[in-house]
Amino acid sequence: MPTLLKNTLKKYHISVSASEAEKYIQEIKLAQQHFPEKEQQALIVKLLKEWDSRNEIDKILIFPIMVTKPASIPIAHVFGIISSDWPGLSDSCIGVIHEKGWNIYSAVGLTISHREEKLGILLICLLFDAQEGYALLQAQTNRIIDDIKKAAVGSKTKESLLSEEIKKLQLYSNVIDKIQDMYKGQHIDDLTALDGEALKFFSARSRDYIENRPVEVIAGQIIHNYKMQQSVRESKTQAMQVEIENFKTKKEGVFTSISIAGKANQVLLDDCLKSIETYCPGFRLMHQKSFTSDDGITVHRFEILTAEKKSLNTIQIENLRRIFKNMEITKQRERQSWLESIGGFEHYARAIIPFLVRENELSNQTQVYLSVNQTTEKVIDFKILIVMLPLEVPTKKLIYQCVKNLDSIEGFSIASVKPPKAYVKSEFTILDLRVDLSLNPEIDKVYSRVKQAIKNSIGDFRDFDEGMRDMDMMNLMKVRRHLHDEDEDFVREFYYSLEDFYRVSAPIEEIGIQLKLCQQVLNAINSHSNKIHTKWAALKNDILSTIIQAGTIVIIAYPEEADLLGLILAQLEKYEVIISKLSKKSYNILICKLSENGKALRETDVISLLGAISKEAGLYSLPV
Repeated sequence: MPTLLKNTLKKYHISVSASEAEKYIQEIKLAQQHFPEKEQQALIVKLLKEWDSRNEIDKILIFPIMVTKPASIPIAHVFGIISSDWPGLSDSCIGVIHEKGWNIYSAVGLTISHREEKLGILLICLLFDAQEGYALLQAQTNRIIDDIKKAAVGSKTKESLLSEEIKKLQLYSNVIDKIQDMYKGQHIDDLTALDGEALKFFSARSRDYIENRPVEVIAGQIIHNYKMQQSVRESKTQAMQVEIENFKTKKEGVFTSISIAGKANQVLLDDCLKSIETYCPGFRLMHQKSFTSDDGITVHRFEILTAEKKSLNTIQIENLRRIFKNMEITKQRERQSWLESIGGFEHYARAIIPFLVRENELSNQTQVYLSVNQTTEKVIDFKILIVMLPLEVPTKKLIYQCVKNLDSIEGFSIASVKPPKAYVKSEFTILDLRVDLSLNPEIDKVYSRVKQAIKNSIGDFRDFDEGMRDMDMMNLMKVRRHLHDEDEDFVREFYYSLEDFYRVSAPIEEIGIQLKLCQQVLNAINSHSNKIHTKWAALKNDILSTIIQAGTIVIIAYPEEADLLGLILAQLEKYEVIISKLSKKSYNILICKLSENGKALRETDVISLLGAISKEAGLYSLPV
């Protein structure tokens, strides 16, 4: 053991043998192999030299530096940062990297006295095992540097903010104690751990908001949020959860709180606000906050007063709760009505079946998709799609057994069967099933019985709807990153207005083009209402999908009161089309993907098409 190391260990009263010390030293060297100390020192020298030659107005310097060659794997990439030192410099810069979703391989920070100035220096090293990850970082580098500059400029204001955070920390500790008193369920760490619900809650709210609510109210809200998400996860139907109650603030009197949780595509912000407005015209929104979990569950929190500045009474709360519960059924009925208006389920299946067939052929696993066609208080109707590769037992025989098994369950009746039809190498079948809810009141058990009957008939299969939820959320996260400058609520609302299978299979760039065209239309509506508005764009070859073909995006918006859907569909009939609809600002906005023989439309054809639609619409009297 080197004498210097031996003396240093002795100084700190560390008792370790020479062999043990050597083992630890080797582990440390191995951990630092991709960003060794000599590299660190060289980069610090670079930062100091750049600081000396900087323009005086520069408060912070940031350099992205590649440590290893791009062709090498792994690739080490460093962000070097130098600034006048202030408390929280390293936390702010590292926080930016983490917020972008990157893991940090090594972070070296120090303060140094340089020419009568105290400087803070930080080296943040990221390590990549594949070229793809590194390419993604390169695309984000300029944005990361801009965000670090915003986060890391030291000032008295920053120190004041740190003081504010310390006060929030004291409140946080009180709330954690209260949660531990109030919550008697399992997995309390999900609430109180470093990445738990409580910390997320505090990170997203101001100190003023937290200070104006009693500790037990804050703790109760965090517990409610957690329980509601768990209820959605544990329900096979992922039914919407609603909590409405009054609570007393410290400064502003009694508010009514409304918490809603459900699948992200079930509980869109606009729908929730419209439901409140329906029952409480002119209501005052005192506070609103929304978040979506990693597995696609959205929670909205509204705190309101009536137009008369009062909280709701008990009867009003129950009535509003009923309206929200009905909202779920209403959305399903609206969806069914929309599908019927554009050609029924057969139209919808154009997007679904290619997707299921692809998954079937890639995995050699039978795919089953259960779609709720419509729901009433008495019945629930399912469309069941089964896609399978031909087996030794004829597909028709397996489907016949499936029909027999489903029809034999009390309260289950098969309404129609479309026999197996070949699609590439696979065969697909569509069944219509009606379930009597008076005999099967528990929806979760209905799903279980349907799946078990199918499994007993055709063997193991993949419940594609469950996989869809995962893909849906992953794709939404990608869309958000791609459209990071857009309003998050509008991105989510637009994304979920697109047809299910189309939105999880279309290229992210394609969805981005659609959203931006839609925004242009909304801006036009603001300037000129009571008119038809259209926008279009041809898709470039570099954003084609293996599932969704090339085509032309066409946006058509018309006032909701104008009955124009039929004539628009008649004009689109000659093309291959996938249509989605967004309702916004009292307009129906049709988002159309058109193609002809798998190709985009010619510009002259698009202009002719939109001209024909405008001409046809002119024969109808639009609302004044």
